[in-house]
Amino acid sequence: MPVLALRRFDGCSQLDRRNKPINSQSMKILLQHARTRLYFRGLGDWTANPQEAFDFQHSRKAIDFAHVNGITGVQIAVKFFDCPFDEVFPLPAMATAGFQEATA
Repeated sequence: MPVLALRRFDGCSQLDRRNKPINSQSMKILLQHARTRLYFRGLGDWTANPQEAFDFQHSRKAIDFAHVNGITGVQIAVKFFDCPFDEVFPLPAMATAGFQEATA
């Protein structure tokens, strides 16, 4: 399965205020319920706050987790904390086929 490629938007700094490269804490890879827009915090536990959500750290981990746990109705949300832009991607079709709808 493909790994999602992310692009940085103009206006999103790649350096922090001290001109050091941004660290992994400036971005989170989350599962987001497509209908409610809530973020996955744990099995059966969803939150509106992306900072409280579980960070999968890699799109492959999020896809595999959803697949293994039969979670559908979700998308991958890439939350950038250093700029106002976020990215949302549907899960690849192979990862979601035949699973039950996530409940939030």
